[in-house]
Amino acid sequence: MAHNASGNNSTGAHMAPQKHRRSPLFIVLLTLLSLFVVVGVAASIFSFRPSAETSQTTSPANTEQQAHQTSETSAQAEQPLDANATPTSEAEASGAGVDAGAGDTSANGSATTDGSGSSTHSAANVNPVEINVFMVGDILIHSGVWASGDQGDGTFNFDHLFSHIAPDLAQADLKILDQETILGGTEMGLSGYPSFNSPQEVGVAEAAAGFNMILRASNHSMDMGNAGIRSELSFWRDNYPNIEVVGAVMPEETTAAEDGPHYYEKDGFKIAVLNYTYDLNGYEDPSDAVCEIDWDQIQKDVTIAENTADLTIVCPHWGEENSNIPTEDQRALAQAMAEWGADLILGNHPHVIQPVELITLGNGHQVPVYWSVGNFVSTMLDPGNMIGGMAKVRLVKDGQGARVTNYGFEPIVTHQGYGTDMTTYPLREYTDDLAWTTTYQMAAGSVMPEWVQQYCSEVLGEQYDPSSYQLSVSLDNAA
Repeated sequence: MAHNASGNNSTGAHMAPQKHRRSPLFIVLLTLLSLFVVVGVAASIFSFRPSAETSQTTSPANTEQQAHQTSETSAQAEQPLDANATPTSEAEASGAGVDAGAGDTSANGSATTDGSGSSTHSAANVNPVEINVFMVGDILIHSGVWASGDQGDGTFNFDHLFSHIAPDLAQADLKILDQETILGGTEMGLSGYPSFNSPQEVGVAEAAAGFNMILRASNHSMDMGNAGIRSELSFWRDNYPNIEVVGAVMPEETTAAEDGPHYYEKDGFKIAVLNYTYDLNGYEDPSDAVCEIDWDQIQKDVTIAENTADLTIVCPHWGEENSNIPTEDQRALAQAMAEWGADLILGNHPHVIQPVELITLGNGHQVPVYWSVGNFVSTMLDPGNMIGGMAKVRLVKDGQGARVTNYGFEPIVTHQGYGTDMTTYPLREYTDDLAWTTTYQMAAGSVMPEWVQQYCSEVLGEQYDPSSYQLSVSLDNAA
């Protein structure tokens, strides 16, 4: 049978070719494979998008940006306050975080100091720091005083002079005394009034008692000339390098004009101390070794102190001897020093006590002035010369800045006796029996506690409380 040329057969002509049919299992596998591809691509895309946390801690570019932001924030914190500026936060509006203190280190962080001594730390992080200041007046070593320390074997001991004020000293941080007479030492020959030279063992006792700031500018500083200054300063430098001696410098090494402030610092709270004398009893000072009262120099020194410390204490040796009333010259200089920036004035020289008063500036800032704290020890025979005082002042540095918060005065009595009975008592410990045992007949029975109370009340005024044996005034002095 012949084949049909057209391809027809018995089943039909021109049928379409058949497609391959996929099994259901194949379709399922293909779908799953597609899903895996999509998930993988998505995961790859998201893995290249760092999180915010990762960018802050690991990205170099972001770390550098963060550093610039920190520096800018610190720089803003360092800018002086503008009284006309609009506060940008509740803390700024309330004045929180402002500290006028000098550069220091607080318990919560360090501060840096620029060339002017300005602090760059936030006061909000400053823990309150308290400095208790203690001062006594003239250590006037007459021959009767240095004889009391003579041990009979060529040595001296003067611990007895300070034994009765030890509890008061123990409560203080900055402990100041006025070293009226020069400590030239026995090698130069001891002498009393009018040109003094005292044993250096007096300084040994002062250090043992805890004093850490010695005022050297007095009218008797040049009694032994440059040799006396050199001998005393060498004694302090060689034996007690941590004790500051203010008001005189080593002759030929530098000058008083170049000396500037001396400092006491506690936990980042820095106090500047300056000391000057009105005169040198006519003696020459060829090397300019003693700091004398010169208004221009004092203004310069106080300005330096204000730029390098939190608070400034000025200790002038001034006034009229044996007068309980400050002179007009004292008042004028005190006013000027307060306006220049002094925060506390501790005066001496008159050999008697004078009032403790406040200078209030136009901005409300108050500066306590101790016109004279009197003698600490001497053999001067007038009853008023036997009454001195312990100046006690509390200084505080906190988030509001640095300031005086309390000032006080407690009377002391020089008990003039032989040997270790030559000593000084707080009035609160002085008795009638002691008053009758003084070895100087002119004074025996004349310095009774009742009389001392009346005398102090008259000089110090109504702020003195005889029942507590003290004058004590609290201040809110944040200006």
